[in-house]
Amino acid sequence: MLPAHVEKSTEIQTVIREKIAELETALIAEFGEGLSEKDFPLKETFTDGVYIREMYIPADSVIVGKIHKHAHLNFILFGTVTVLTKDGLETLVGPCSMISTAGTKRALYTHTDTIWTTVHANPTEERNPEKLEALIIAPSYENLIEQKTTGVLE
Repeated sequence: MLPAHVEKSTEIQTVIREKIAELETALIAEFGEGLSEKDFPLKETFTDGVYIREMYIPADSVIVGKIHKHAHLNFILFGTVTVLTKDGLETLVGPCSMISTAGTKRALYTHTDTIWTTVHANPTEERNPEKLEALIIAPSYENLIEQKTTGVLE
């Protein structure tokens, strides 16, 4: 049996994940799927074994990210954001850096114009956006858990 504080923590994380999913559903219903390159300009850079995504996010934006399969680096080059993850609510002020663990999915609100950069391993040197997403993103938490337990996690 897990200690009471671990059970409570897991319960809270589950509730937060559900709230992030509810927000995502509401945003899709209101605005549709995906981010517009016009509204959220994206710069992609490739170097030996590395894929870098730099996104400009205007002030007063609400974004729900995707479930990441692997740990990766994040940099907020400038801006102030409030972020909700399974671990709770946090306000971040750029410049700052952090590591996202595997399974991270965020909802965020930008208080100011923000540039958020992520750095992902790209050992196959893939350049196709759909194939990169398949390498980096899990379509669901169930899929992520299944890949971990079967050893098929890329």
